[in-house]
Amino acid sequence: MRPLLQLWFTARGAVFLPSLLAGLDREDRRAVLAGFRALSFVESWLRCSSRGFQGLTALARQVAGNAAHASPPDPLDVEVDQVVWGVRVASRCFPGAACLSEAFAAFLLLNGRNMRTTMVIGVSGQRRRESFAHAWLESGDTLVAESSAKARAYRPIMRIGGPA
Repeated sequence: MRPLLQLWFTARGAVFLPSLLAGLDREDRRAVLAGFRALSFVESWLRCSSRGFQGLTALARQVAGNAAHASPPDPLDVEVDQVVWGVRVASRCFPGAACLSEAFAAFLLLNGRNMRTTMVIGVSGQRRRESFAHAWLESGDTLVAESSAKARAYRPIMRIGGPA
């Protein structure tokens, strides 16, 4: 059965999750699995829910509000870079997963663990070969796993979450 599943994933341009996990240490495996679960949730919500983006945005605002009222996290509890890396690696299992799905997934994971971040959605002034819209995370004034040059190319039109 496993070779058939692997073939099915490969035919759709996706990476088979067990292939991603092979050779990773326990900590990295946990990060990728958390990213996979979060992306599964976000992708299914965006594709299957009647409320789609609007509903996911409302949920993200609720999670951000809960994080703002929670006690500060233990700095050793979770590393922001580890969570973002896990989501990026897991996104290889979801062909067509864009920066929006990755940003929502990482945002939900981080804010769910009281790591306050802001999700920013921006648009560029004109359509180019690059994307017209982009989503990324910020922690205070710091961009999370994003180049400042790329983020500056987009004008923010929506922010979700942020410092308490």
